[in-house]
Amino acid sequence: METSRFYYTENTGDAELSDWLTQCQQAFPAFGLFAMVAEQDLPQVSELQALCRDRQIALAGGVFPQLIWQDQLHARGILLYALRCNPSVLLLEDINDASGRPQPAALDRLTDFADASAEGGRLLTLFDGLVPNISSILQAVYAAIGDKVGYMGVAAGSERFQPMPCLFDNDRLVGNGVLAMRLPPTARIHLECGYSVPSELMPSTSSTGNRIEQIDWRPAFDVYVELVQRHYGVHISQENFYQHAVHFPFGVIRADGEVLVRIPVALQDDGALVCVGEIPPNSLLTVVHAIEPGDLSSAERLAKAVAQQQKEQALLFYCAGRRMHLGDQAVQEIQHLSRAVQPTQLAGALTLGEVGSAAASHFPLFYNATLVVIAGLCR
Repeated sequence: METSRFYYTENTGDAELSDWLTQCQQAFPAFGLFAMVAEQDLPQVSELQALCRDRQIALAGGVFPQLIWQDQLHARGILLYALRCNPSVLLLEDINDASGRPQPAALDRLTDFADASAEGGRLLTLFDGLVPNISSILQAVYAAIGDKVGYMGVAAGSERFQPMPCLFDNDRLVGNGVLAMRLPPTARIHLECGYSVPSELMPSTSSTGNRIEQIDWRPAFDVYVELVQRHYGVHISQENFYQHAVHFPFGVIRADGEVLVRIPVALQDDGALVCVGEIPPNSLLTVVHAIEPGDLSSAERLAKAVAQQQKEQALLFYCAGRRMHLGDQAVQEIQHLSRAVQPTQLAGALTLGEVGSAAASHFPLFYNATLVVIAGLCR
């Protein structure tokens, strides 16, 4: 019987975990582990690192708000995925300086690492979700190497958007950084969102990184309140902002018509809004209509894309903002997707953002509110 690529446990001292690792080492001559650790079990990262060092197993992974296992969300535990090809990994700490700008040496290392990929390969990136300029960092890499690689990945960290170390290898656990992995061309990413866009657009006349100061030359929060009231009939105030904002995210309209969702996560005293993901200056913005609870169309579209590929165990990532919006219906969407792609097995984690490539090229984009399946990591 083929060894499962996935293993879920709540304790690194689990005897069955030791047996599974032995089976993997016997089944996969070049063996590495991709690990997803639930935020509440952050202390177990050091134990997992020690276990892998003792067994001489290459380890790479991240800490996430919750895990997805057997079609349920788990606030505790460790989910392991066996990488039979043991890809090259780069872990960078403090990719930005104290002012929030990329450190040239770190950006050069990431670019050189990506450039060493095989032509047509894939660059999988795990970013600390609190890095405010993920899009700019990836676009700087793209400017240097073009379409040599395709881009895929997610953002790790705390659902409370508090700083914490969330990226690790065999020896280090770091924050404010990125973990990059070179993968073969067989690796594939499929994304779906399903949020709809009203016709009214306004320019972000002042924005810095993931912070919107002004929309249409006025305080961002004032305009946001008006847009939500006008299109959705909901009044947002300073008092109820954190209750409603996840349900009414911004949409950044790209020149090719694609919409990048940006979920507001903080309201500042000057009326500025802080989002997950950058808002380029002079972007065209709107407030998008989030998917309705019970709407399974995104899962169905994603399942069709996944079903066209070879059946295998694949990683499922689900935006934490989408889960906050849908509440208990998020599990229904996960279960519907899982049933639709059988016999492919899906497991993974909630994320703070997602990375994919634009449809017409490998140009990297940072998403919110998406469902993501990554398959074919190693063949």
